[in-house]
Amino acid sequence: MDTDHGFTLTELLVAVGIGAAVIALAVPAYLSYLPRIRLKAACREVISCLQYARVQAIRDSSAWHVTFTPSTGEFCVLDDSGNVCRTVTLERFDGISFGSNNPDAIDSNHTPPQTDGVSFNGNKAKFNGNGTSASGTVYLRNGKGDTMAIGAASAAGRIRAWYDFGAGWQS
Repeated sequence: MDTDHGFTLTELLVAVGIGAAVIALAVPAYLSYLPRIRLKAACREVISCLQYARVQAIRDSSAWHVTFTPSTGEFCVLDDSGNVCRTVTLERFDGISFGSNNPDAIDSNHTPPQTDGVSFNGNKAKFNGNGTSASGTVYLRNGKGDTMAIGAASAAGRIRAWYDFGAGWQS
């Protein structure tokens, strides 16, 4: 009875070679998808700030705002006194900026993209004490042609997101 257990050097080299081939195929696919991952993360951050402002407005029964500054690539959550409660810069999301990669592609869900990427009046999303807001949209884009739109789709203040990854706007 043979009591030797383990792998031969040949078996080990074959396993390492297969692993290296799989990694060599996966890394380029991951790197090409990275700009879209960053765009989605930035979109989630905008949604989070808008929802936070809306919830705080309802809690305090007073107006809260999210201001967008496309020239500096940042947005801030402000309370009813104008105090900055949260600031986010798009620098955190390498390659993401305000704007749309497809400014002609619009649908009934949101307003046409502005040149600066924000259609809220005065680049400010305002949430009233009852959670309502004026409609508007924020557009974010990456360098690969993808665009996401985040906005208050109705006076009720509901936050929605759309994306255009080259096949037209979808929810």
